Amino acid sequence: MENQREKYRAVFSSDVGIEVLNDMAINCGFFADLKTSEQMVLSNFYRWILEQIGVYDYEHIENGAVLRKLMELPLIPEEIPGNEMD
Repeated sequence: MENQREKYRAVFSSDVGIEVLNDMAINCGFFADLKTSEQMVLSNFYRWILEQIGVYDYEHIENGAVLRKLMELPLIPEEIPGNEMD
């Protein structure tokens, strides 16, 4: 497929595309502890999608770009024991 990376990026670069990509990440177990081979297959498939988009790339991992972007997220405050919301 010609210009495959550009096509994948076009599909997922809008706000709706990001919402779908996030939903896929959750449903593929990308943020979860993987316990079965089926979960690993789904997570690997999701990683493949990120590779097609061009964001999950060895160079971006090697030079720390992925983690630099994650560090730009707001800090999640730690829960104070006894102050948890039910």
